Order: sequence, then C-alpha cells, then structure tokens
Amino acid sequence: INVTSAPPGQLCSASAASGSSINADVSNVVVSCTTVVVDVNPPSLPSATFGNAYSQTLTASSANGAVGPYSYTVSAGVLPSGTALSPAGVISGTPNAANIFNFSIQATSSNGFAGQRAYTVNVLRASQTITNMAASPASPVFSQGGSFTVSASGGASGSPVVFSVAPASAAVCVASGPNGTTIQMLASGACQLLANQAGNANY
Repeated sequence: INVTSAPPGQLCSASAASGSSINADVSNVVVSCTTVVVDVNPPSLPSATFGNAYSQTLTASSANGAVGPYSYTVSAGVLPSGTALSPAGVISGTPNAANIFNFSIQATSSNGFAGQRAYTVNVLRASQTITNMAASPASPVFSQGGSFTVSASGGASGSPVVFSVAPASAAVCVASGPNGTTIQMLASGACQLLANQAGNANY
C-alpha cells in the first residue's frame, strides 16, 4: 500500500494496524500524516536608511520533512523601494524612499513544502549637512548701521538654508532679508549665527 497523495503541506505514511507487515494479510491499515513546518528566519529585519546600501540574508529550515535548498519569494506586500529579493533569500539594494514597508517572505523547499514570515522594515530619512558657511566680507568690522551677508551650502533636501541670530547675540546683530542672509550690525561684539535647513520626505 502506498500513499499516493497527501494533503497540502503534509507528509503521510501507511502502516499495518494488525498483521506482521504491510504486505501481510492485515485487517486494517493506519495512515499517519504530519504537517511539515518550514521556519523562515531571522524573526525581524533591521531598519534601513534612505540612499544607503542595504543587505540582509534570509534562511529557512525544517525539523520534520522539508528538504533544502529553499527558494524565496515575496508572498504579500512590497519590499522597500529600491531593493529586491534574490531566489537565494538575499534582500539587497539601495532604498530610494523613506517609509515603512510591510511584506511577507515565503520559503519553498526542494520537495515542495513552504513556510512564510511577515516583516516590517522602516526606511529612515537620511541626514543632511550644512557646509561652506561664509560671510561677505569675510571678517566684518562694526560700523553703525552697517551690514554684511552670509551664505552656506545646504544638503540634498533642496530646501533653503535659513539664518537666524543666536539669543546671546540679539544686542549685537539681527538677521534680515530673504532667509536671513543679510545681517544688520547693532553694536560691536561677537555675532553668533545659526543656520538651519528643513528636510523633506527623504531627508
């Protein structure tokens, strides 16, 4: 007696309930079925950062019947934009959108058994840096009613760099004009300036 078809996801075998063997004259046969479990790991995936390379390797295993190697597919949801899943279970690429991504990965064994796990990957916004701060003239000298201008290079968000005067310098200077780039002199002393740049969806 052979078990020619098992329920999906199960392994089945037949044994004699009476008699000396399955080929003997038996009164009945017992068919036993076991649900094959495929575990997909790791249990969770780390966060990614917009514009930074990302790579994580998934593995699968079974203690009761599934046989490797395993192939991997996305069974639900979507991977972080800019990344892809290889058949060998490697999620890799450079995320090109900051967001929270939910998806499920299915691993299928070489003998046809499958398991899956749900994941959430948070793609974080990237940081940006303000550089090349400069004054014109480079070393302003106080003159009553005088002024000078400031500039800086912003990060990748494309938002303008906005200047303001630190509270400790409020009696010495004041920022005016578009984005505070014109600094009016009020008194002699140190004029401490602050530069800020707004982010966007990815920075």
